Amino acid sequence: GGLVITGQLILMMASAVLLAVLFFLFFALLHDWPVEDCMRDLSLTREEMNEALGKLERLGLLDIRSPDRVRMLTIRDVAWRENGPIAIHMKARGSFVIEPITPEMISTSAFVPLCAESLVKVRALMEENRREVERIAYSRRTTRRDRTWYGVLFYARPLDLRGIRKRADKRQLQSGE
Repeated sequence: GGLVITGQLILMMASAVLLAVLFFLFFALLHDWPVEDCMRDLSLTREEMNEALGKLERLGLLDIRSPDRVRMLTIRDVAWRENGPIAIHMKARGSFVIEPITPEMISTSAFVPLCAESLVKVRALMEENRREVERIAYSRRTTRRDRTWYGVLFYARPLDLRGIRKRADKRQLQSGE
C-alpha cells in the first residue's frame, strides 16, 4: 500500500512549485531585481524564466521588453485583499511561518490583549511597517550580491489559552474556591 503517484498529482505538485516561483518572481521584479539575478536566485534556466515571464505577462502584470528586461504594469506598493487569492496562497503556506529559530533569524514578539478597535490600528501599523521594510530593502546602499532574501512577516492571532485556563480551573477545584 504505497503512495501511487498519478499524472494529476504530478501536475498539482508542479503547479504549486510554479505558483511559488511566479509569486517570488513577481515581487522581485516589482522591486527592480534584474531578470538575470532572479534566474540565479531561483535556479531557473533561460527557458524556465521565459515561461514564467510569459505567464506573468499573460496575467497583465508586466510587459516583456527583451529577454532580460521587463516593465511592470502594477504599482510598486502592492497590498492584497485579506481573502483574495494571494492571501489564501500565503495562508496555505503556513509552514513558512513555523520555522525553527536559527542564528540568522531576527524576531520580536508581544503578547497583548487587543479589542476590535486596537486590531484595526495594529493592522494599519503592520502595513506601514511592511512598506518601510520594502523601502529599506530596495534602497541602493548595498550591492545585489551582498543581499540575502528574507521572508519578513507581520502577523497577530488570538492565543489559545485553553491549556492555561484548564490548569487554573483544576487549581480552583482543588482549593475549593
